[in-house]
Amino acid sequence: MKKARVLMLGTDISTKGGIASVIRDYVDTGLMDRLNAEYLPTHRDGSKLDTAVFYLAQAPKAVLRFFRSDIVHVHTSHGWSFRRLSPLMLIAGLLGNKTLLHVHGSQFDNFYEKAGWIERKFIGFVLRRADGVIALSDDWERKLRVMAPTAAITVIRNGVDCSKYLVPGSRKLGDPVTVLFLGRLGERKGIYDILNAIKLLEPQRFRFVLAGDGD
Repeated sequence: MKKARVLMLGTDISTKGGIASVIRDYVDTGLMDRLNAEYLPTHRDGSKLDTAVFYLAQAPKAVLRFFRSDIVHVHTSHGWSFRRLSPLMLIAGLLGNKTLLHVHGSQFDNFYEKAGWIERKFIGFVLRRADGVIALSDDWERKLRVMAPTAAITVIRNGVDCSKYLVPGSRKLGDPVTVLFLGRLGERKGIYDILNAIKLLEPQRFRFVLAGDGD
């Protein structure tokens, strides 16, 4: 049986953020090779002009690759990420590709709530038109279903390549476990959940280091 050809679209893996981190793990663990997948970035960090020029250069390349692809897997976030990538996903569908919309948007619900009624209708339309929508959690599935109740939504949580974080022999038996949090210190990232969890633990067994900006 011939292996399906997969084209993934998203941000450049050298950028900061969750999508780039997920794609780097896909590459590092060999998942891209196993899936027979090609990755084409349509966004990279830079000024508004730089990002616009990059997108305008990459979008035609994406459309040309649709003709030799079977599945187009779009990694999108909120705001302009969605506005840039949703037209490409719709074009891929019109050209006969199966389409996956992988919603990474940490503020996708806020983006939807603040959108005008026309853009809300468009967001719902795009979610329904995708052959599959990937949500990162049960909570995100519920939020996306508010926008598009009939969309084909599946929960697939982000994987973690644990081999990157194993440091054999760095701890002795009985040493406290150090838990490091790096990121924005706010409710959306779960920092208050961590603080509440700390109260339930034995203080001599754990040491928490929380670093970042935010609340």
